[in-house]
Amino acid sequence: YSTEGMSIAFAVNDDLSISWGELEDTREANGGTASATTEMTAFQAAYTMGSMGIKIKHTDTDNGYQTTAKSAENTEIAVSFSF
Repeated sequence: YSTEGMSIAFAVNDDLSISWGELEDTREANGGTASATTEMTAFQAAYTMGSMGIKIKHTDTDNGYQTTAKSAENTEIAVSFSF
């Protein structure tokens, strides 16, 4: 296996932050098994104001678990309040 990844995060101000990342995980060829690569991309953003928070995350995966022709896309939104 070999893995390469990179990400960047930026705090826009005290309330807003954003981040982006990529990961490439490769299973090398072994005997009769061909090599396969899983690629993942993620984007996240978070906004807080006082005790309220809004967060969003989006991930996109191609060839999950080093299996060809498998892809997944996931988006999550979370809202939280503290009293």
